[in-house]
Amino acid sequence: MKKSLTILSYAGLVIGGLFVGQTVWTAYTQMRRQADFFSSSFSIGRVLEENKDSLCVNTKNEEYFTSSLSREEGEKQLVELARTQNLEEMFAFLPSQQKWIELGYQEEPMSVRHDQLKLIYLLSTEDSVSIYHLHPGNYPYPSFEDGLLTRQVRKEFPHTTFSLASSQGITKYDCLRKPNGTLVNGNKRYDCWCELPKN
Repeated sequence: MKKSLTILSYAGLVIGGLFVGQTVWTAYTQMRRQADFFSSSFSIGRVLEENKDSLCVNTKNEEYFTSSLSREEGEKQLVELARTQNLEEMFAFLPSQQKWIELGYQEEPMSVRHDQLKLIYLLSTEDSVSIYHLHPGNYPYPSFEDGLLTRQVRKEFPHTTFSLASSQGITKYDCLRKPNGTLVNGNKRYDCWCELPKN
C-alpha cells in the first residue's frame, strides 16, 4: 500500500511538474513571439526630454519626446516634416490620451530604428495605438520592410494601425488586410492594402 502511494505521489509530482513546465514554456514562447519582431532593433533606454509643442525629427538618440496634439494636427505636422526634412522618424499616437510619442532613433534618409521597449509597452497597455513614420519627399507607398513590421505587429496586437507621411499626405496601410494592389520596391514585389492620400 505504501509503495502504491509512493508511486502515485511520484506520478503526481511528475505530472504537476510537466504542467508547470508547459505553462512556463507557453508564457515564454508567447513573450518571444511578441519580441521577435523587435529583433532588428535595440532599445537604448532613452529618457524623456520634454513635452514639445510640435512634432520634429529628433536626432538625440539618448532622449525622446512627447507632444499633446490631436491626430489631425499631428498628421498635418508630419506632412510638413516630410516636405522639409531629409530623415525618417517614427511616432506612436495614443487616441485615449491625444498624445504623440517619438519612437525613432538612428534616423537616416531611408530608414529609422524604433525604441523596442517603449513600443511594446505602449502596444501592451493601450487599447489603441497608431504608428506613424516619415517618408521624406514624395514617395507615398510603404516599403517592403514597412509591410513586414505591419504583419508582425498586427498578428500580436490587432488594435494597432499603421500610416506614413510623405509630401503628398498621409497613407494608411495594412499588409494583413486583403490586398488592393501589388507594390514593387527594388527587386521585391509584395501585396499590401493601401489608402493613398486624397489630393
